Amino acid sequence: MRISLGSFREVHPDLNLLMVNHDLTQEEIDFAESKQVTVCSEGERYKEGNQDHGAGLDEAALWCKFNDVYVLVIIEPDCVIFNDEWLRDLVSPIIQGDKWMTSSYKHRAGYYHPCGSAWLVEKIPCSFRPAPVASYEQALPEFQEILQAVEMLDEKDWGKDYYPVNWDAGGRPWFHCHVKGRSELVEVSAWSFFHLYEGSVISPYRILDRKPCNSFCYKRLSQFLPRPIPKIHT
Repeated sequence: MRISLGSFREVHPDLNLLMVNHDLTQEEIDFAESKQVTVCSEGERYKEGNQDHGAGLDEAALWCKFNDVYVLVIIEPDCVIFNDEWLRDLVSPIIQGDKWMTSSYKHRAGYYHPCGSAWLVEKIPCSFRPAPVASYEQALPEFQEILQAVEMLDEKDWGKDYYPVNWDAGGRPWFHCHVKGRSELVEVSAWSFFHLYEGSVISPYRILDRKPCNSFCYKRLSQFLPRPIPKIHT
């Protein structure tokens, strides 16, 4: 969290930044508020046993609607931001074009990943929560793109059986935008925005032990951590 909030606020000092409170400690809340982050209290839908990634995104989308936010941009705690190019690349097809959502990464199951992504708030078509794929969705020709991607997965990959019949977080709203020709995969430079894909809980120190990181990224990470990183991966 320190990495994403710290690097975001340094690059974007004046933009609104929202965090959904999912079991945050008081220390984490204090740190977020020190970075001028709005901490969104858990809504009733989120409290009622729906504490998954998609439910948190639903709460964020609902907050945006109630507060007249035009575009929702989604990042995660294990993202590193270097400059503002990534944001311009994500939101331009929405603000200057006709897209309802954009993403910087294509999921291995064929759909566009919710991080980092941007959404036209008034056109978010449905919940971000994981859910079974409906029969009418399976019948649409665009669903063949997902089946073709899943076919390429390794036979031992758990997603081989899961993705043909289930939406992962963010998959369904992307699909409904995609069917209408309103989604776009955007090329975002890793020198501007980098997602470590290591989740929101794991320590950033362990991230660097598990994943090689070039010296440029290492220097950026070390700016926002309370103690030095013990070694550099190149």
